[in-house]
Amino acid sequence: MRPGTGRSHWIDDSVLGSRASLDVNVIPAELKIIDIRESDAGLYKCRVDFRRQPTKTTRVSLSVIVPPKKVFVVSNNDGPVSTVIGPFSVGATTSLTCIAQG
Repeated sequence: MRPGTGRSHWIDDSVLGSRASLDVNVIPAELKIIDIRESDAGLYKCRVDFRRQPTKTTRVSLSVIVPPKKVFVVSNNDGPVSTVIGPFSVGATTSLTCIAQG
């Protein structure tokens, strides 16, 4: 509990460790997460207890976008393409597919 405020907060250090902090000095209070990781994705819950009112709870799902490890183009005529494809004769047909992995 913060001295003199009557307010307290709790964060599970085993989940986010020192990368997370709750700033109760701003309105509304903010949960700050530094260096977001793929493992941080999931359901987060905020609970507020009042002396004379029912407890309020809300949940939010945090999604984390992870960039692909590898992106490459494949041609149905030549297989994987590095920088140049072709040459093709006039009237020929080809198909290029972009593949992202990871």
